[in-house]
Amino acid sequence: MKEYPLPPRLICLLWLLALCALIARSHAAQTPEAGFTPFTCETATPPTAELLQSWAQRRAAPASAWTEGRKRLLLVRVDFSDLVTVPFTPTQGTNLLVEMDRFYSEMSYGKLGFHPPGAGSDYTPVLRMPR
Repeated sequence: MKEYPLPPRLICLLWLLALCALIARSHAAQTPEAGFTPFTCETATPPTAELLQSWAQRRAAPASAWTEGRKRLLLVRVDFSDLVTVPFTPTQGTNLLVEMDRFYSEMSYGKLGFHPPGAGSDYTPVLRMPR
């Protein structure tokens, strides 16, 4: 029968378990007279009034103009002369902007979004790029 060596992680785990058992045994042998204070589980203290006030101030802080709010977006539609494809239609551009607004609004918990086309966002006519 072939013997397989133990993986290094298993050896480390066994050493760690042995060390924990040794520490637990040494703590169990100590008495309160020897300076050992047993662990007691207590309930958490409620937050102070100052802490609650600072949380409220942070939540009421105005949004950062750079990272939050509704943004204007410009979709540049480009067609390349050496790539045979149909360029973006205006309907596809509108749908893309609406879907991007929905996605960013959902992912940012409503803190970031885009204006719809015609109300701040827009798309360009198809620009033909040279080769």
